[in-house]
Amino acid sequence: MPHSENRAIQKEFSVVSRGYTVGNARRDSREDREILKWLELRPSDRVLDAACGAGILGRVIAPRVRSVFGLDLCWQMIERGRALRGRTASGPVFTVGTVTQLPYRARSFDLVICSYAFANFSSPLDVLCEFARVIKTRGRIAITEILAPKSRAQRVYLNRIEGFRGGLPARILGMDDFLALFREARLKVVSVACHRRRRTGLEWLRQSPAAANRDQARRLWQLLAESICGDSAGLHPRRENGDIIFYHATASFLLRLQRPYRRSARGKAEAPLGRACPRYEGA
Repeated sequence: MPHSENRAIQKEFSVVSRGYTVGNARRDSREDREILKWLELRPSDRVLDAACGAGILGRVIAPRVRSVFGLDLCWQMIERGRALRGRTASGPVFTVGTVTQLPYRARSFDLVICSYAFANFSSPLDVLCEFARVIKTRGRIAITEILAPKSRAQRVYLNRIEGFRGGLPARILGMDDFLALFREARLKVVSVACHRRRRTGLEWLRQSPAAANRDQARRLWQLLAESICGDSAGLHPRRENGDIIFYHATASFLLRLQRPYRRSARGKAEAPLGRACPRYEGA
């Protein structure tokens, strides 16, 4: 990832580090409970929370596993995470770093998790390859992300909103985009859990870098409001009690390394062991 892009990301998330941390620390834990159940964590697991922000999910996971390491490019987010950890008996070990060059040895982790970060990655394939490098042979990668709508016009509008929200180019990927990336990174999809996440516009705006600039915040709110007519961004928005309620389509992917090909008695390569179609869950 270019240094200029790193600096831009650091600047964006330093602006929202305090509000982001407070908002997420107090959020409803329904999504966390769903993720914990879905992951089927083991007490022996060594976990990396990549692009962890303040490490909210990592703190939830920590009491259930052997150890959690949190990595993020924004040192302000890491400082928030360390401050939160100081109030708890257990929590992640935090490091400032980039996901395209993870500062860990190969085959170091049983599980790598990454939540709501791929829209800001300029080289998502490089990120996936780094995740694949640091997990053990039987390890897992868990990615939770917003999904782009199938409509090209809605996808363009949604990325326009997200880009304006943060001041960085945003590329929210669709289901087909993710599946193609996984194939290229030689990762096998074990399961996919799809959901619709309810969001409130005021909270979403408060957690945005745009919130620090009154004119930018007003323009962002206008873009969201204008999307109501005709559902321009695929968010199914509506006005409610002075707020705007909308829904993000999300997917959680559980991945493993592709198994090596086995050799038949004739010496010919056969299909990978344990090959299976992706399993779709949720609604």
